Amino acid sequence: MLYAGYLKVDQIIDQNNFKVSFANLEVHHSFTDTIGSWIKIESNNNEYCQYINQIINSLLTGDIDTFCKELKTRVGTVFSFHDTARDKAESFYHGFMIGLTLVVASKPGYIITSNRETGYGRSDMCIKFDKPGDDETLSFIFEFKHTKEKDVNLHELAKAAKNQILEKNYSNEFIILKKPFLMIGMAFCGKNFEHFCDYTYFKIDK
Repeated sequence: MLYAGYLKVDQIIDQNNFKVSFANLEVHHSFTDTIGSWIKIESNNNEYCQYINQIINSLLTGDIDTFCKELKTRVGTVFSFHDTARDKAESFYHGFMIGLTLVVASKPGYIITSNRETGYGRSDMCIKFDKPGDDETLSFIFEFKHTKEKDVNLHELAKAAKNQILEKNYSNEFIILKKPFLMIGMAFCGKNFEHFCDYTYFKIDK
């Protein structure tokens, strides 16, 4: 959320710890009203947590079609046109994806990065698996695109997002480490989105 522009750093405590606050009142209200409504569930009801885990597991096992199908349902039901119509709508989608997948960071071996410099630019989001001795578990590189034009072909825009990963060599570190990965382009327009995934995930011969 920091890199997406929703939070600002108020104080640097040390290399890994910061005090942060909402960037402005609009973000504060959006977070408390909109995002709060997404996770408003009974404290003794773990149905929502199970649902999120199912979505995340489909991603981590490489079932991108199922992941995106469920994601599309969430986008259609929880997004507000107010959220997606702003000038920084792409940052909104970016922040949503980071928030949705943040649970992955609690799993052994996984690291989530956002807007990190790699190759010839900055990849929007990366879920990296880096555990010594494991050369089978997938990592993921995401690139997001947004358009306000309803007549734009979102599938082609998602494909362009995926191609950007290739063109700017965002996958360099995985090729160097000889780790398998998937490249996923996502294109958003309001409450609609499409994805394009390269399922040939570069399992490098040693």
